[in-house]
Amino acid sequence: MGVGPSCLATAGVSIVFSFVENWNLRHYLRKLPNPMIAVADEEEGGWNMGARKEKKNSKSTELSFKDVLSMCLPDWPLFLVAFFALTVAAAGESLIPFLLGKIIDAVALYRNTEDFHRYTLYLVATAAVTGVFTGLRGSTFMVVGARFSVRMRQRLFDSILRQEVAFFDSTKTGEITSR
Repeated sequence: MGVGPSCLATAGVSIVFSFVENWNLRHYLRKLPNPMIAVADEEEGGWNMGARKEKKNSKSTELSFKDVLSMCLPDWPLFLVAFFALTVAAAGESLIPFLLGKIIDAVALYRNTEDFHRYTLYLVATAAVTGVFTGLRGSTFMVVGARFSVRMRQRLFDSILRQEVAFFDSTKTGEITSR
């Protein structure tokens, strides 16, 4: 029994929305001068907020996919639960049309009320299990996304706290608080 493309697409929707939801934060983190990388502008006496001069051996300030995954690493048990729930829900969603076909066959072709009742009971049980595991999957991915968001916001806050006073002189308060 294969998993349909719609089920597989649904698997990553919560994760994608979690990352998209935090796009502004990640974009803003890239713009913050990193004390290890950003160079003091000798002419202006502050941070060089334009084109940054980076040393060849220093790290880039952009977040990579690896950085995002490392921030999700503490939630790997929840990811396992979510993907298990996804698998069960996808199997249930694939089984429902099969059971509907059996119910129609029992009524239309064989006129067998015993098979009709049995397959109807299977259908109701499958729908209930599928609903429970779909809810578990959605809520687990939602929790993982919320925890990721908290870690991202904490990282932003820590980065803001590490900035020199010159950063706050050159950056408007509204730009900082709007993130």
